[in-house]
Amino acid sequence: MALDYSTFKTVIENNGPVARVLILETKGSTPRGLGTEMYVWANGTHGTIGGGTLEFEAIKA
Repeated sequence: MALDYSTFKTVIENNGPVARVLILETKGSTPRGLGTEMYVWANGTHGTIGGGTLEFEAIKA
């Protein structure tokens, strides 16, 4: 669920730095597959990598 360029630009202009979280490898059963991405900024997110502890840790980082 990638952000289109104009939305991405607006998010950066309004919120500052944005981190992209991308699933590059999985083992066993996972809620989301390879290439799944989410974007995280100081006061928001876009997309999900499946919720749970992994997503919480990605947002916290």
